[in-house]
Amino acid sequence: MLKRFFALISSLAEQICPRKKGPGQPPKVGPAEAAFLAAIKEHCRQMPYRELAASSYVKWLGIEGVHYTTIQKAIGRLPQKLLEEAIRKLAELVSAKEMDAVVDATCFRPK
Repeated sequence: MLKRFFALISSLAEQICPRKKGPGQPPKVGPAEAAFLAAIKEHCRQMPYRELAASSYVKWLGIEGVHYTTIQKAIGRLPQKLLEEAIRKLAELVSAKEMDAVVDATCFRPK
């Protein structure tokens, strides 16, 4: 299920916020990874950022060793539309019931 969910999030992230090529290093946590982790954070009942940074999800994404504040800032920079779509896709995969989501103190209901 994780591979399928991450593939959906990756394609959404490319459409909503494509990567810009230019000078400088690419971000340690890209938009797809940040949206994935935000959805997992919400699904796991508001998992703290420190716990999220030490979780197996971060290892699965291949970004282990990233500080929890880096993850927090990456999630905070995401467009609202990408967050909403990520939560909606996760909800579709795990449950047929309607659910509320709260990401970075913003409450919304996936449609």
